[in-house]
Amino acid sequence: MANILDCLVGHDVISAENVHDYVQLSFENDIRLSIYNDIALDPGTVEIADFAGRELISVKQGDDSISLQFSAHACISIDMRHEAYRGPEALELHRRSEPPVIWN
Repeated sequence: MANILDCLVGHDVISAENVHDYVQLSFENDIRLSIYNDIALDPGTVEIADFAGRELISVKQGDDSISLQFSAHACISIDMRHEAYRGPEALELHRRSEPPVIWN
């Protein structure tokens, strides 16, 4: 089965921001990804706002993490281990005319 996050590949990030205690990435075509778990940014010199304007190149999902690889060699790694959860959800994906997808 394909990873549902693969629907984001090829889309540009319109805005990327810290909202209270989570990260929100807004993509073109009214797609929004909210990340509630701990993340790591690579390279370490980028900030979340630096992802605005970048294209999502690939998504890799493992047992313990999800990696979002963007243009300009930037990556967001989402920690999916149990201890990384800060609330009931790890991620939320919202797409126009589709039901939300929630990782918990």
